[in-house]
Amino acid sequence: MDEKLILTVTGHRPNKISKELYTWNSELSEKYIKFFMNYIAKYCSENSGKIVRCRSGMALGIDTLFAIAVMRLYKNGYNVELECCIPCKNHSSNWIKSSVDLYNLILESAHLVTYVSDEEYTPWCMQDRNKYMVDGCNRVLAVWDGTKGGTGNCVNYAKSVGAHINIVKPSEISGEVA
Repeated sequence: MDEKLILTVTGHRPNKISKELYTWNSELSEKYIKFFMNYIAKYCSENSGKIVRCRSGMALGIDTLFAIAVMRLYKNGYNVELECCIPCKNHSSNWIKSSVDLYNLILESAHLVTYVSDEEYTPWCMQDRNKYMVDGCNRVLAVWDGTKGGTGNCVNYAKSVGAHINIVKPSEISGEVA
């Protein structure tokens, strides 16, 4: 059986980067998807023969675009799996229909769906999800601008447990000058 490596992503929601990221097929979203595909493909080639399980927290924005990148790579024959890490049972309940439809499509295509909690939303469920995603992973990719918030909390947790972490600023992906 092939050994598995776990690659986790964390990153901002669209309102912190660009509202254009709410639309998965926008020009900016495609830049992010291509960035993730290249990053994951490189990681796969560096670890030839091993399955790379990619963990997405399934939030809007970075998590969703990362999941799309994983699915595209899988369809193109890469040795990748998608694990969707769901923080609570009503995670997508306040989203617009198009976002919920995409969320459900991704869940249906995932290799593994992990419900970190079977409870309704709580103030701490996102951090519990982040801890699950970081614990036991081989690498964390953080799309982070250095500000406080959920992504910053995840980065700080990853650092506190000695996780191997790569931090990329959103402006590095979008090509904009910060």
